[in-house]
Amino acid sequence: KYRAFYIVNAIAVEGNRDRAGFWHATPHTHLVRQPVRGRTNIINTTAHLLNLPVPKLDAGGEVDIDWKCFLQAFPHHSLVLWLSDFPPRPLPAVWAALCRRYQMIGVRVEDPWERVLPQNGALTVVDPVTGELLPFDTLSGANRRRHEDWVDERDAHWDQLFPRTARLTVSTEDDLLDALIRF
Repeated sequence: KYRAFYIVNAIAVEGNRDRAGFWHATPHTHLVRQPVRGRTNIINTTAHLLNLPVPKLDAGGEVDIDWKCFLQAFPHHSLVLWLSDFPPRPLPAVWAALCRRYQMIGVRVEDPWERVLPQNGALTVVDPVTGELLPFDTLSGANRRRHEDWVDERDAHWDQLFPRTARLTVSTEDDLLDALIRF
């Protein structure tokens, strides 16, 4: 789904004669490509990003971004499209400075289960951190309350990070390209 996002980004940047670069962060690696101009350079930069391996869920760990370095990574007034699941966590100390320096736009792709638990009853689910198979009852009142609390906490964090005009939430059931065009 993210591939369409990157391709649209590359086309839009080229159409505006802007530059495109990226900062790709996983729990174990950080890769920064400085912004480049020109169709060939932008397509090569986008192709490099698209060819990066998908991080393994069982690799564990949090993504630890050097925000002070990020603050200097791109030119002033750059458009920063931040793709993440945006779990609730403290804001970086330099968040206000990032928002002044860059135009920050959040993009969150979420599964329908992240919004509302299905009414399926007892399921066997995979713990994404340990890979362990666990029983989970979607009809349990306690599980449903914990899930609702988690959704509320995550949405409050999302609201704190980005104004409504600077964020896009897309379901895994949606067409990402159509959602980006509408945005």
